[in-house]
Amino acid sequence: MKTQNIICAALCALALCSTGCKKTLADAAAKRGVDFGFAASTGDILTESVQKILAAESKILVAENCMKSSLLRPNKTFCNWSDPESLVKFAEKNKITAKWHTLFWHEMNPPFINQMKSREEAQAIMDDHIATVMRKFKGRIRDYDVVNEMFNEDGS
Repeated sequence: MKTQNIICAALCALALCSTGCKKTLADAAAKRGVDFGFAASTGDILTESVQKILAAESKILVAENCMKSSLLRPNKTFCNWSDPESLVKFAEKNKITAKWHTLFWHEMNPPFINQMKSREEAQAIMDDHIATVMRKFKGRIRDYDVVNEMFNEDGS
């Protein structure tokens, strides 16, 4: 899916360029009040061709998975900042807005969260996680998705 989106964006960019238009996809979207961008992994930004497309065509960058709590915080005391930091630095270098996706998602929570014994214990670790991330990236992230898909399909 990720590769298809990048290829689609690249083809759109080529189509725009071949018509003599110098505007980017981000420019076209901005005229309608929309920030155009991509979801990317740290591996994506290691590829020069992808770097060029992201830098030229996007105004917002969202991490695919590295910002999700299971990868960022595999246990209560350790945070792996390397991948989120790489994506944010890439965005900053290229004047792209960074968006944090997502602090909590039921599909990618670290095992210790599901082992909490009480609501209070879970709330404390969630509060700490939110505060830790926001302190680390203060002023560098414009938007945060705090909880993704918090309701069951039946609405409960």
